Amino acid sequence: MEMISLDRIQVKNPYLRLDTDIEKLAQSIKTVGLIHPLVINTDDQLIAGGRRYSALKFLGVDEVSVHRIDKDVKEQELISIDENLVRLDLTKVEMEHALRRAKDLYEEINPEAPKVDLDADDKLIEKEMEAHTEGPKSFLAMAAEKTGLSPKVIKAAIARDERSSDTVKKARSMGIVSASQVGEMIKLNQDDQEELLPHVQGKTVKEIRSIVKEARQGGLKQALKTAMQRQSVPREVKLLKDQVKKTNKLLAKMLLEELLYAGEDQGMVVRSLNELKHNIEAVLSHYEDDTSYRSDDEQPVVQ
Repeated sequence: MEMISLDRIQVKNPYLRLDTDIEKLAQSIKTVGLIHPLVINTDDQLIAGGRRYSALKFLGVDEVSVHRIDKDVKEQELISIDENLVRLDLTKVEMEHALRRAKDLYEEINPEAPKVDLDADDKLIEKEMEAHTEGPKSFLAMAAEKTGLSPKVIKAAIARDERSSDTVKKARSMGIVSASQVGEMIKLNQDDQEELLPHVQGKTVKEIRSIVKEARQGGLKQALKTAMQRQSVPREVKLLKDQVKKTNKLLAKMLLEELLYAGEDQGMVVRSLNELKHNIEAVLSHYEDDTSYRSDDEQPVVQ
């Protein structure tokens, strides 16, 4: 441990989190001091402790305690990523890239550690991790311990970075597609991902999964043609399906347990139920001539 001028420290590391919610940290350092020193290399470059560095600058500190390490470039980069593993947002493209980079570095530095197989069954991976008791852990096991996330989630994040096309990654960063949608899209090659991209907005993960499955069997063009012909269920209908199920369950319980309200808000309850009844009847009127949805015992009797 040594003391150096804060101005001597060079901040060039792309993984450092600088000027991010530092007020509380600055107050803590002011109250109890710097508990964890900054980590720098032999060239006075900051390797770990970006928020602590920013808080110290905010407080106007002149000298600071540092822990100087003498590691090669790859180990320094892994240390920088490793410190931030517990704060990674695994839905963000840049953080998925950092996670993948950490995996590559870790496996290169620890060649005897089990390699991450992105195509392996998740349950099989967890069993192998439990059975592995000697030598370095796999990157998935190490990252899972640090982040509290499952190996499955970490593996999926790495796969999205490794297999997404650049255009799909850009669409992710712009919020056009979600991580879950991309998780299905990367089952296709990158050219097909880019051709599929304009067609995924507004589609559920399940719908995209169906298109991808058909594309892998008969080609993307045919899968998209089939998807366009298939009637899309409106979002409101999907929401209604879930809400009706909950409402029917609630009403059945009220009737069974005789939970009929008779207090001062009774008028409001009755008005709401009448409004619900009116809307249900209005919607049902559109289907009164359609018998395709009825079961056999619901069909009208022919006189």
